[in-house]
Amino acid sequence: MAIANRDLDVSEQNLPLQALIPATAVGASTIVPLALIPYPGAIKAFSLASTGVSGAVVGSLAINRFVAGAGLTAIIVAGASLALVNVGTSGAQNFTIPAASSTLVQVLRGDVVSLVLVGGNNVLASQACLVVQALQDIKSPLGLSS
Repeated sequence: MAIANRDLDVSEQNLPLQALIPATAVGASTIVPLALIPYPGAIKAFSLASTGVSGAVVGSLAINRFVAGAGLTAIIVAGASLALVNVGTSGAQNFTIPAASSTLVQVLRGDVVSLVLVGGNNVLASQACLVVQALQDIKSPLGLSS
């Protein structure tokens, strides 16, 4: 199989990951895991549709990565921050994602992509969609070879 961008059409390289977020009380900082990344890739898009938002809730996208000997590292995706509003007000909200060449959007197998919520006092039931582009055509989801 070929490396990405040689044989597969761009749309065939993308993996949409859906997450349903139940009603959440937002404190000083609430972390909501969205997806466990199955193989190396780059975050291409993130959308969120929320209901029941009260107060000034801000959501940011973060990559949580465990590094042996160093522990858990949180990488905040620069620019991927948004004041949340109800879906009935503006429809689903699209977060701005940095260019694919940015190291802030590169994900590795085993990374957990999370939504970090701050401010406000209540959110939501939300539906989230994260799109990750594979970096190679031959994939081993979570290390499986067959």
